[in-house]
Amino acid sequence: MKAALAIRPKWRRASALSCLALSCLVLACLTLACLTFACLSLAGPVAVSPALADNWTVTGDLAGKGGASKDMSGIACATASGFPRTCLVIDDELQAAQVVTLTDGKIIPGDLIPLISDSFKGRPVELDGEGVAFAENYFYVIGSHGRPRRSKDVTDPADEAARIAAGLAASSKLVRLTYDAATGKIATDPAVPPSTALARLIAAESLFAPFTDRPLEEGGITIEGVAVLGERLFAGFRGPVVKDDSGKDRAVILSAALGHFFDGKPADAKVHRLKLGPGRGVRDLAAFDGGVLVLAGPMQSVNGTYSVYWWNGVTDRAKRLADLPDFFDTKQASKKDGAQWKPEALLPLGRNANGVRVLLLLDSAKNGMPRSLRIAYP
Repeated sequence: MKAALAIRPKWRRASALSCLALSCLVLACLTLACLTFACLSLAGPVAVSPALADNWTVTGDLAGKGGASKDMSGIACATASGFPRTCLVIDDELQAAQVVTLTDGKIIPGDLIPLISDSFKGRPVELDGEGVAFAENYFYVIGSHGRPRRSKDVTDPADEAARIAAGLAASSKLVRLTYDAATGKIATDPAVPPSTALARLIAAESLFAPFTDRPLEEGGITIEGVAVLGERLFAGFRGPVVKDDSGKDRAVILSAALGHFFDGKPADAKVHRLKLGPGRGVRDLAAFDGGVLVLAGPMQSVNGTYSVYWWNGVTDRAKRLADLPDFFDTKQASKKDGAQWKPEALLPLGRNANGVRVLLLLDSAKNGMPRSLRIAYP
């Protein structure tokens, strides 16, 4: 008994010392984790070098107005990882979308799928398709919902008004195409008429009222991105860029219940105002990792910096992941307006420990000049 009593204090002291050491170790680990999180939070976006962009090839040409496309504006795929992938692209000068197959480093053009048949004075009026999304065996193609540019020389105001009305009606549509996962085929025509419900939501939102009769050049309404996240559809606006209470520029995204557009369910529409930088709007959206990748760029048709953000789809805060390199037409001697190939479509290709790999399609470049690059994430 005495021996046991003599040993107990030593055991208690050893136990106390062990607990103290363990507590110190836990505290040190927590401190390190907090410091790491703080550093990641404070770290700015990484500027991606053009040398890190891998050029992709296109076998043949993507369809455009009068030949190879120079107006690629959207892409989405039926699968989020691996190759090959069945995808859909849109050129904003056409009435049709195009099926493409993606292998790693290559785009293989396929069939055209007519989306609308609008006309004015016997001539086709384009959808002005600006974005593509995929969810639950459906592809969604969105028109710009924007007022056409003003004609330079108007001799007949009534005729000009009719032309603008026809263009606005053609672009104010959301088209849905069915995808058959068993065959890997996309339906060759829409199973249901295009939805015009988004145009009505825009008209009912007071934020857009000052911009409804303006073309993009004057800050008017223009959608350039669409994504589906869960049971909601998100439409990203290149314009207008609006001011917050402190006078800072905010890009606009309008979301609503997906079932509203083709099934007539309540819209539950919400307006989101994201801080993407001075004069910058949304140039594309893509669902990714439980949120949305946002391609941001100048609202106006001017040279400028483009960036990729990640947004959770709920708050008005987006995290800037990377500033993209500038892409210029090497045949242009100077970097004047029009010489820049502007990122217009964004597609997540996959993620690993080094970040997320994305595919970009560039406006004004033949076949979109596709190229992939990796950006830090998260």
